[in-house]
Amino acid sequence: MAEHTPRPDQPRLRPAPLLFEPAQAASDPEHFFDLESIEDPRALLERATELTLAFRAAADRATEFQAVAAAQLADPRRFDLVVAEARDGAVPRVLVEGVLRDANGPSWTPDGRHLVVVRDDDAALDPVVVVPVDGGPPRALELGTVGHGDLDLVERDGALWLAWVAQGRVDDPVRDFKRLFVAPVSLP
Repeated sequence: MAEHTPRPDQPRLRPAPLLFEPAQAASDPEHFFDLESIEDPRALLERATELTLAFRAAADRATEFQAVAAAQLADPRRFDLVVAEARDGAVPRVLVEGVLRDANGPSWTPDGRHLVVVRDDDAALDPVVVVPVDGGPPRALELGTVGHGDLDLVERDGALWLAWVAQGRVDDPVRDFKRLFVAPVSLP
């Protein structure tokens, strides 16, 4: 399953350490992570905030995996790019159908408005596309290469740079191995 890449404006949160095993908490409904035993209001606020952030991060992560699982269950041979808001009752929305799985997951643009993925399209030689998160058609990037994968998008000195692996250039007569490419890209 693809590893989650946090959005640039959201720091990666670590789960708050549990003070006891959840099975113990279930046996005593009066206790919630031992918060009632914390007498210092500052310590209570700190621990409660820590738990709140950890539960939010866990809910966000679980929602992402729900979307992945729903797409895989629909047709296990196809992998679609699906997003959903991290709130109760949010409906997952397909941004683009038929993308190649990437161990790193899709690449977010620094502004969080687009995702960069590889379309699973043999006829078009698996193009790299930019997908608007708010909706709209994906736009293929003209990279001059074929058989793409392993994308990474970074911002450096005010420019966006894409690193990717490809089988070769469009005009290469032999495309039997992977090569690493890096180039600046412009987005809509």
